[in-house]
Amino acid sequence: MSLRMKKGTFIVIDGTDASGKKTQTALLVERLKKSGREAQSIDFPRYKKNLVADQIRDGLDGKIPLFDFLALPAKIASILYAADRAESKEEIEKWLSEGQYVVADRYVSSNQIHQGGKIRDEHEREAFLTWLDDLEFTRLKLPRPDLIVYLHVPVEISIELARSRAEKNGESPDAAEVSVRHQRESQESALHVVKRSNNWVRIDCAPKGVMLPAPEIHELIWKLIK
Repeated sequence: MSLRMKKGTFIVIDGTDASGKKTQTALLVERLKKSGREAQSIDFPRYKKNLVADQIRDGLDGKIPLFDFLALPAKIASILYAADRAESKEEIEKWLSEGQYVVADRYVSSNQIHQGGKIRDEHEREAFLTWLDDLEFTRLKLPRPDLIVYLHVPVEISIELARSRAEKNGESPDAAEVSVRHQRESQESALHVVKRSNNWVRIDCAPKGVMLPAPEIHELIWKLIK
């Protein structure tokens, strides 16, 4: 006789750059724990933890000579990010098998957003999204999320927030964060995926052109979870 394995709940927080994904992931995990649930968080790319992630970081920081990381074809870039997630597949599966909540800061959705944005033709983008689903969920067998929360922030605000954050940390924003074209195209792809998917929910983080405080955004997310 086989025992039925407990199944946890897998939630992804994704969105435009500097939309507060890391903050909202931390707030949600803390709230889940306070409400008596077991919860774990994970973030992608897993810099300083996964082998492939460190190569991605070098590419985004322009540390690979004569190499424009942002110009990589969508499928090639997607394979790199997918390989990073595949390194952590067993860890996620273990938590879910224990019946825990798993909250990811970015996931397959980031390929759908940022790599999908590189493809301008609607039919080609749809074909890419189908290819990506097959790559990550069928071939690599990554766990499929129960819910993806998309944090929507206007491009002008997200770029300014990215610059301010980098300055505060004594760093430089990466190439993707300050590219207006990349951010606009990524946002267009994200809004397309929100409309076509039944497990994506959009949260407007700056409904009147001003960023909502993090606690208010968290309450909007918590209402979804409840």
